[in-house]
Amino acid sequence: MTGPGRTHPGRPHRVLLVQDGPIVVDLVMGYLQRDGILPAAAGDAETALRLVHSLLPDLIVVDVALLGAESASFCAQARQRVDASFVLITPTAQGHLPLDEVAVDGFLTAPVSPRELVQCVWAVLRRGAGPAPLEKPLELVAGDLVLDQVSRVATKGGRTLALSAPEFDLLALLMSDPGRVFRRDELFEVLWEKHFEDLASIAVHVHRLREKIEDDPARPAVLVTVWGAGYRFDPQGRAPR
Repeated sequence: MTGPGRTHPGRPHRVLLVQDGPIVVDLVMGYLQRDGILPAAAGDAETALRLVHSLLPDLIVVDVALLGAESASFCAQARQRVDASFVLITPTAQGHLPLDEVAVDGFLTAPVSPRELVQCVWAVLRRGAGPAPLEKPLELVAGDLVLDQVSRVATKGGRTLALSAPEFDLLALLMSDPGRVFRRDELFEVLWEKHFEDLASIAVHVHRLREKIEDDPARPAVLVTVWGAGYRFDPQGRAPR
């Protein structure tokens, strides 16, 4: 067994699902988001490794039936990039798999129900995060802007903001790592499956989000465009010069 992945205080847990079956994946992602977790999904090893780099997940769920012989190699490469926990979904009992060299934190035998998978995710995350996050609402706070990751309610100055699901998830991701420049392709890879049709749609959601969180949307000081790079969240709200 490995030690549980490192957690990062002040940001939501991040989980990468390397799993087949879009219906099941959508259900699992919905459950995780409801519980204040930021999920992402990949259907192949190459995409999954890109997401490992951009998302920096705390936990990676790997469907062995999907990756097949690549499973062990993927886990080894992912472990070189991030200190994460691993859960394997296996088509047979653990003892019959040629994965003895893969140190993981949990095994599930397929078929796995969405609720069973979510329960396993929480069990592994709690081992590395102390008290269960749901016992204390997980909030992202910057001045008078507050995002409650559990209830998925955003407020500014005590006033509830009417954020769409894409706007909430985009803002939560940016606020989870203030000051970091998120490239457009990173935002697309992390959130595209649930919200974005293409890279251009990100700018549309950013514009709408600014209308709701900026004091002067025409001169954004919180959700800042870094020209030629992407976007960053500035908790100080320093107006550009």
